[in-house]
Amino acid sequence: MNQIKLNLLALSVAFVSSGTPVLGDCGFCAREVTLSETLAQCYLERFAGELDQVRAEGIEVHLVELGACLGGRGGSPMPEPTVQRNSDADIEVDESFLIPVAAMECLANALQQADFDSAVAISIEVRSEC
Repeated sequence: MNQIKLNLLALSVAFVSSGTPVLGDCGFCAREVTLSETLAQCYLERFAGELDQVRAEGIEVHLVELGACLGGRGGSPMPEPTVQRNSDADIEVDESFLIPVAAMECLANALQQADFDSAVAISIEVRSEC
């Protein structure tokens, strides 16, 4: 597990155990989530199960981890989660992020309506749009 994932996990545990936040108070949560079509599909496939789990546990903030969606079946991982828009610029996508449980459904709805035919990645401002 790399250092970023460990830091996200530690922040998630510390934040969740410190009390029940409201959406605007989630200081560690992502303001914006940028996903490729592959990661968006993965989020949508896992959404219902993860939402049920966090609701059953009474958790208000959830660490979404989509890194496994990028791995190959034969054990050979795909390249780093960067989506190329053109030869001059790369878009960094979010492989893992903290999100308030209240925003999980909103993100799923936005991704279901997303038009990946005209964009290689979609960014959703989960703090303002959700």
